[in-house]
Amino acid sequence: MAENYILVAGRDGCGNATFQNHLVRYLISAEKNFSTELIQANGRDSQDIQDEWGALWGEGKLAKGAGQPKDYAYRVQPLGKHKDKPPLDFAFREVSGTDLDTLPATGEGATSALSKELTALLGIPNLNLVLVLLCDRDEKAGHDADALNQDASLASFIAYLKSNYAEEFALRCPILLLAPKVREDAGDSQGVEAFVGDNLPATLAALEDWQGRYTLGELDMGEFEYAEDGEPLLYSPKFEDTAKIFRWIYFQFTRYRVVEPFFARLWKSVRKSVS
Repeated sequence: MAENYILVAGRDGCGNATFQNHLVRYLISAEKNFSTELIQANGRDSQDIQDEWGALWGEGKLAKGAGQPKDYAYRVQPLGKHKDKPPLDFAFREVSGTDLDTLPATGEGATSALSKELTALLGIPNLNLVLVLLCDRDEKAGHDADALNQDASLASFIAYLKSNYAEEFALRCPILLLAPKVREDAGDSQGVEAFVGDNLPATLAALEDWQGRYTLGELDMGEFEYAEDGEPLLYSPKFEDTAKIFRWIYFQFTRYRVVEPFFARLWKSVRKSVS
C-alpha cells in the first residue's frame, strides 16, 4: 500500500480522469527530468501498461476503465542535477462528482457520504496526502445555477474533511485548487485569484479556514478537439503547467525542491501543536 496519495476531487466534467492521465503522461515523457516506473501494476508488466497508454495518448485519447492511471502506484526519481534527491512513491485516489454533490446534505459528524474505501483511507494516521481540487471556469456566478453547485460542493468537501478528521489531518494535507488557464486571446482574462474570489467565495472561505496550507493555480493541458461522439481528444498536449504542478506536489511530500515556487500566492496558517 502506498503512503503518499494524490487525492483528486472535482465535479463531473471538471477533468478528474483527464488530470490524472495528463500528469502520468508528463512524468513518463519527461525522461530527462524524471525516471517513472509503476511499482504496483496489479500483476501486469509495467512496460506493457505504459505502451498501452502511449498508444491511446498518441490517438489523443485517455486511458479509461480498468487499467487507467488511478489503478496503479508510481515511483518517480528526479534525474540530472536533482538525481541525489529521494524518489517519490505515490498513488491516486479520486473523489467523484457524485460524492461531492452528496456532501452538502451531509451534516457535521454524520455518516460519511464518501465510499467506504476512501473513508477508511482518510482515517489512517500519518498518511501523506495532497488534495487537488479541480474547478470549471464555465460555471460562473450569475450565469448558471451550476456555479453555485460547484462552489457549494467544493466548500462542503473541505468543511467535511475539517469536521470529520483530526486537526492534524489538515496539517499534513495541503490543498491545490486548479482552474483551467484562460487563453490569451479569450475575452475573459480574469486571473485565478480573481476568478476564485468572484465565483467560488464559499470555497475560498473554507480554504482560508483550513489549518494546513492551500495554493491556487492554473492548468493548460493543450487544445482539445472532440470526436463525433463527443469524446475529448488531445493530440498536442502542453506540459509546462503540469511540470510545475508535479514539482509542487513533490515538494509537499518530500520537502525537497526541484524548482522554485511558482504559484501566484501561497497561504500558510499558523501551525498549532497537536496534542
